[in-house]
Amino acid sequence: MAAFPVPTKKKANGMHPALSEIINDISEYDTVFLGYPNWWYSCPMAIFSFIDANDLSDKNIYLFCSHGTGGLAGSVQDITAALPESTVISDNVFHVFQDDTANAKEDLQEWLNNIIQ
Repeated sequence: MAAFPVPTKKKANGMHPALSEIINDISEYDTVFLGYPNWWYSCPMAIFSFIDANDLSDKNIYLFCSHGTGGLAGSVQDITAALPESTVISDNVFHVFQDDTANAKEDLQEWLNNIIQ
């Protein structure tokens, strides 16, 4: 058995997995929504793979996250640190506790409405 779980080892080693699909031309988008679950007090390493594979310079980024008791933990800071300096990351992050996801539709709609306005 490993000294620590495999997901923690991947995070500790900075392993960015290959993505199964890619966006051919992200330049046509001004706004990008990044959704993820809280994964070992951050975000899944695939989020960093997405950031590595796409030029997010000068994009507006909105984050949304599902989580357990860890909340957002360090995910927003970790993603912000991985993005180019010219990227604008919104401080309006939608997050929902795992047990509340089935009833989060109204909260999610309100979050989206605030972004659109």
